[in-house]
Amino acid sequence: MDSRRNFVKKGVLLGSVLSLSPDMAFGSNFLNFSEKINIGIIGLGDQGLSMLSLLLNRKDVNVVALCDLNVARVELGVETLKNSGKKAALTFSGDKQSYLDLLSLKEVDAVIIATPHQTRIGIAIDAFSAGKFVGMEVPAATSVEECFDLIKAHEQNGSQMMIMDDLMFRRDMMAAMNMLKENVFGDVFHFKCSYQRNQNIESCDQHNLNNWVTNRHSKNADVYPSSGIAAMAAFSEMNRGNRFETLSTQVSKSAFLNQINKDYELHLNAESSGDVLTTVIKTANDQSIVIAYEGNNCSAQSIGIKIQGSLGTWDRQNQSIRFESDAEIRKWESATAYLEKYDHENWKVFGQKDMVESHFMKHLTLDAFIQSAKGKIKPVLDVYDAATLGVIAPLSDLSVANDGAVQIFPDFTSGAWANANGTKENLRLQTV
Repeated sequence: MDSRRNFVKKGVLLGSVLSLSPDMAFGSNFLNFSEKINIGIIGLGDQGLSMLSLLLNRKDVNVVALCDLNVARVELGVETLKNSGKKAALTFSGDKQSYLDLLSLKEVDAVIIATPHQTRIGIAIDAFSAGKFVGMEVPAATSVEECFDLIKAHEQNGSQMMIMDDLMFRRDMMAAMNMLKENVFGDVFHFKCSYQRNQNIESCDQHNLNNWVTNRHSKNADVYPSSGIAAMAAFSEMNRGNRFETLSTQVSKSAFLNQINKDYELHLNAESSGDVLTTVIKTANDQSIVIAYEGNNCSAQSIGIKIQGSLGTWDRQNQSIRFESDAEIRKWESATAYLEKYDHENWKVFGQKDMVESHFMKHLTLDAFIQSAKGKIKPVLDVYDAATLGVIAPLSDLSVANDGAVQIFPDFTSGAWANANGTKENLRLQTV
C-alpha cells in the first residue's frame, strides 16, 4: 500500500499546476460542451450515484473510472453506465486504498469524492498529490488538523477543489446573490441559516445505521452546518474581503430525542446529543451569522434563510421581504416579485426545463465544477473555503465541550482574504 501511495504522491510532478486565477464559475454558461473532460467518481452511495446519473446527461463529460469499497455499489454504477449507453468505466473496489489506483490513472482529469465524510479529506489530499481537480461532497472535515492538512497539500501541489454544495445554486439563493450585488438590502449586518429535519426516523432504517445521520448522535456538535452556511459564506464574501473570526455554540436538552428513543425503542445517545444546536459566527466586517442545527425535532424538513441589512430584510422561511423605505413601516410583502426581478440568468434560460428544482440545482453545481476543472480556475467555493467551512463542526464541538466558550477561526488564507477583491461587483457572479 505504501508504494502505491508514494506513486500517487509523485504523480503531481507529471501534472500541470492549476491556476490560482481569481476567476470563478458561479455564473458560467450551463451546458458548455466546447471540450471534453474525464472524471472519476470515488464513493457510489446515494450522492455518488446521483452525481453519476447527472454527469451521464452531459456531452462534454466522460466518466472513465468508478470506485467504492462496496463491490455492490460499484456494480450499480456499472449498470447505470450501461443503461445510459455510455462507454464502460474502469472500476476499483474491495479495498480501502483502491481509490489510489483510480488516482494513478493519467486519463483522469478530475474526481468527485462522495465517500463517508470521515474519509474525504484524506482522499482529497491524495487527489491533490496526483494532480487531480477535486469536487467534494459536504460535510467535509472532522477535525481542525484535517483542515490544515488540506491547505498544506493544496499549497504544496497547486491542485484545486470545489465544494459540491448545491443549496447555493437554488433559484432563490442565486436571486438573493444578485440582490446583494445590487445593494438592495443596504449595509448587511446579519445572516441566518438552519437545517431542520427529523433525522431520527431515518436512523431506524438499517441502510442508514452507519451513516453520518446516526453518527451525529455521538457528539454534541453541529456536524452538518453545510445546509445554508456555504450560501452565507458567499453572501458575506468570506475569504474575499471578509472572514469568519469567532464561533460559539450552545445546545439544548434532548427532550425530543429521549421521546424518539422511547417510542421507537432506539438507543441513540441522548446524553451527548441535544435537540437543537445554535452556533453564532462573528465576521471581520462585524456581521453575525446564526446557524441552527435542528436534527432532532418534529418540524418538517426546511432551511431557514434570512438576510438583514440597513435597507431591508429577506426571510425565506415565510417567503417574505420588507424594506424600511416603504410608506408603511414594517410592512411585509411576498418576496416573489423581487426574486423574479433578480432571477439569475442561468435560471431564466435553463430553469424552464422539465426538471424539479433540486435536480437543476445539482446540474448547476456540476456545471460550475466542470467549467472550473476545464479552465483550471478557482471555483466558486475553493479549498480555502472548504477548510473554513469544514472547521465549523470541530470548533462547535470544542465550544459545546467548554460551555459555549468562544472559539477562534484559523485564518487558512494567511491574511490573503483581506486583499481578495471581495467587492459587490465581484460577488462570485462572474461569467467565464
